Amino acid sequence: MFLFSKKSSSEITSRIEQTVNEETVDWTSVFEICKLVSQNKTGAKEARKLLQKKMMDNNPRIQMTSLEIMNALIENDWRTMQTEVTAKSFGEDLCRLASSKSIDPTVMVKLAESLDSWIVRYQGVSKTEALVKAQEEIVKQATIPRRGIRQSLEQPEMNIREMIEVAKNSAQVLSQTLSFTDPTKEDISKNTLIQEFYAKCKHAQTALKAQLETCQDPDLNTDMLNTFYELDHCFKTYESMLEQQMVYRAMIDSQTNHRTTQVESSTSSSSMQPSAFNPFSDDYQVQHSLTKNQE
Repeated sequence: MFLFSKKSSSEITSRIEQTVNEETVDWTSVFEICKLVSQNKTGAKEARKLLQKKMMDNNPRIQMTSLEIMNALIENDWRTMQTEVTAKSFGEDLCRLASSKSIDPTVMVKLAESLDSWIVRYQGVSKTEALVKAQEEIVKQATIPRRGIRQSLEQPEMNIREMIEVAKNSAQVLSQTLSFTDPTKEDISKNTLIQEFYAKCKHAQTALKAQLETCQDPDLNTDMLNTFYELDHCFKTYESMLEQQMVYRAMIDSQTNHRTTQVESSTSSSSMQPSAFNPFSDDYQVQHSLTKNQE
């Protein structure tokens, strides 16, 4: 059970501020944010409010990183983030972002992909009207001949190809890293590189799933399915190694407890054994004198 504290709360804000201001996405920091949020009962709300604010920033890099962090938080624990992602104020701000005349084309595309993924994730289990309105605004903007945005949204095949390539690379790195790691000697849940690419692979699989539900191109669907199963194989390997790690720890704990019990049992037995007879001890001399006097 986690202990919740104000300190953890401030760490979430501090880490998000630091991460969104990096030149590139630091996936180790993103994973740390996910961990901090999961350990704090108000962490999801705090993270969502700050990321919502950052998404409205004028810097495309900050907006992109904010979307990446939000995607990672949802992938890490979608139930905890459910209330926050489907919040009315969050959807309203995303709607304003989508209708902004100054929005960067890459941010628009990333926002569109994210909204698709979130709606698919929460549809049926929560109200997604606010997210759907933001999605409709993006579709509306795609019909307006604004330079850059329409062109970006009309090139889904190129975006999907890039997504598949990123997913394959992430799966390859994760698979190779796992193959060189012994779960009986190292805790893979604390291995920074493994966790970084595990988060990337999870995010990539979610994005592929969303695209598979809408893509009409047979060749692209085949490539996405193959990549999806490749990612799934990595996750199964990871889970198997975690299980192996737990079994090994249980075995070590059992052996340790067994040895402790044996030592305690041996000590107890020794204390209960009668002392060896010593005719020269003081106790013997006293007893011998008493017996002699009685005679």
